Amino acid sequence: MSSVIKGCGGKSPYQDLPKLTEEIKKHKNLVLLVIDGMGKDHLPKLLKKNKKSFLANHFYCDLTSVFPTTTTAAITTFFTGKAPQEHGLAAWDMYFDEIKDIGTILPNIDRLGNKIPKGKITYPSSLLLKIDRKRHIIQHQDIIDSGYNDTYSTKATKWRIRTFNGILNKITLALKKGANKKFIYCYWGDLDGYSHHFGKDGTKTQKHLKYLDRSLGKFFSHFKKEDTLFLITADHGHINVPKGRGIALNKFPSLIECLKTPPAGEPRALFCYVKSNKKKQFETFVRNKLSKYCTLNTAKELVKKGYFGTGKTHPKLLSRLGDYVLVMKSNYIFKYFENREPHFHIGNHGGISVEEMTVPLIMFKRK
Repeated sequence: MSSVIKGCGGKSPYQDLPKLTEEIKKHKNLVLLVIDGMGKDHLPKLLKKNKKSFLANHFYCDLTSVFPTTTTAAITTFFTGKAPQEHGLAAWDMYFDEIKDIGTILPNIDRLGNKIPKGKITYPSSLLLKIDRKRHIIQHQDIIDSGYNDTYSTKATKWRIRTFNGILNKITLALKKGANKKFIYCYWGDLDGYSHHFGKDGTKTQKHLKYLDRSLGKFFSHFKKEDTLFLITADHGHINVPKGRGIALNKFPSLIECLKTPPAGEPRALFCYVKSNKKKQFETFVRNKLSKYCTLNTAKELVKKGYFGTGKTHPKLLSRLGDYVLVMKSNYIFKYFENREPHFHIGNHGGISVEEMTVPLIMFKRK
């Protein structure tokens, strides 16, 4: 994202990819497409089944995601050009001092499903305001008008879509809209959903991935504009969780009694908010009973080690992370089920495995 900012005339304190920055500067228009859940490990599978795979044959380089490897943290980095340490939106669920409860920021709801009042939680500023190009955002109609996306579409033209081919159609229309230099941001979330429900190697997941690959190949085979650079990447990859590797925390009442609020974060990186008089009990229980599944870390320790990135620490970050972060080993997950029956996704993310952390950067340009 530093290359995007610098290549589009802005400034970033983070290190860029110099060759990519220069490539962006050469083009009048830049299109960034984020395919949620597309890990680097998908590309060899595509190439094995189709030697002409568009995504595999236009691979540019590996990128690492942020920690936790999750949509909230990574998409906010795409929108702000800042690491989670700076932007402070580190996971799907977090405790927010502003509402005194666990909140889920992307759909903008609290733990009971109530809408969080507008303005209650302040979002970090958008990088779209820092670049010298006309801005366009293409997203599914179900999410484009959320409070979160409203923040990051400030001064941008919004395009609503329902299908992946809708994205490709809207890209064409956006590029034809005026003679200005353009930055077009697009997001597609269905691959992540398939990966959660069927696993990243599931038949339906792979079928959807091949559909995306074919659609892009067909689109670019007819694309003629030489002044547009396309970058395609992802927010994170996935790891499959076999049956028996999902651990319901509800069966550990002596652990739950240590918490002042339900755990949050991600199933692969759990944020724990512990009562001040129960910290020793909590640490002892995790070390004695759960060390097979996870590592015990204080949130301060992980921030100090740079897990959440660099830069100035967001003033609310530590309160949102809680006292401890349980980082899962191998392909285990933890989940707490409040007033509902346990159910575990097959595909998961949020941890630090290579599969979750490594995403591809795909580049297309007319030569």
